[in-house]
Amino acid sequence: MKIVKLISVTFVLLLACSVAKAQSTPEAIIGQCPDLPSVANLAADDFNNPVIEAFHNQIQVLREKGKEAADRASAGAEVAARSDADRMTQQTIGRSVNEIQNMSDAQLEAFAQQQTSARMSAAGLGNMSIAQLEALGSKSDDEIMATLLGSGANNTGLTAEEIMAMEKMNDRQREAYMNQGDRKQRVQAAANSPQAQNQRAQAQTQAASAQAQAQVSAELKQISDRWQEIDRLNQQETEEVAQKIMEIHARYDPQVAAVRRTGGSHGDAYTEAEQRTVNSLNAARFTECYTLWRNQVGKMQGRIKTKLADVARYDELTAQSIRASGGTATAQKMPSIGFSIAGQYLDATSSVTTLPAR
Repeated sequence: MKIVKLISVTFVLLLACSVAKAQSTPEAIIGQCPDLPSVANLAADDFNNPVIEAFHNQIQVLREKGKEAADRASAGAEVAARSDADRMTQQTIGRSVNEIQNMSDAQLEAFAQQQTSARMSAAGLGNMSIAQLEALGSKSDDEIMATLLGSGANNTGLTAEEIMAMEKMNDRQREAYMNQGDRKQRVQAAANSPQAQNQRAQAQTQAASAQAQAQVSAELKQISDRWQEIDRLNQQETEEVAQKIMEIHARYDPQVAAVRRTGGSHGDAYTEAEQRTVNSLNAARFTECYTLWRNQVGKMQGRIKTKLADVARYDELTAQSIRASGGTATAQKMPSIGFSIAGQYLDATSSVTTLPAR
């Protein structure tokens, strides 16, 4: 019996955690967003309207849910990013981030020089120091070529003298020169060497990675462009509605001003009848205004919600881009772009209680 009870309790706790997690997704946050208040409640001249207050309270709760979920994901991504950075640093230079951070300036300089020399050698550029490379800036082309070849930057199978000699030849002369002796055989042997093959393989891998990354970037831009167009339409229509609301005010302002104040000892207050007229005019005015604005907010909600269709793909493309840069763990922990869209949806929804500025 105790075991059955324990299993039941465990199941309930797991279910509760699952439900809580589901309620914090961007889709769930948008789905739980309260309905827009009625025009009657929006137009009511009541600063303490309980319907409006409850409406904003519900939105605030959803904002906090979204922030908490996004913050949790961001915190996880930061931890993962540090792990990825440490792993990539170890793989690239054989040192951890901690070791690099604890090096003195002299150690860092020596280590940087060592790494530069290793990369230059791997790239077929010899073992020149940073200072030697910088000194090439003031040399002629021939001097630069001679210096590079002298440093060991030569994996062509030809001697430095042969390469320098061909620099001054035209194409026909070079072809004749290469046909002399065993020059072609030496060049072919160098091209088939393990070092050359490794360099070609690395170049192909980098080219394929660059092409894949370009495709990812292009698709991300397509999605971003679609979202920007939605935002542009919402902004354009909002400005158009704001103009119409100004025109409504322009129609009603003279009518309200025409109501004479005949109450009070100095004629500076409305009589009950006059106040009813003013209230009636303002009620009609704000009913028109909020009818327009509520409809516009509904349109904005609908457009923003369509962005959710692209969220999963956008998140996956972002993860691909991060993984291509070596951030394997980081890619799994990044917060969804959907939280930003959910926030935009909540902002648009809550704006229904405030008319665009006149």
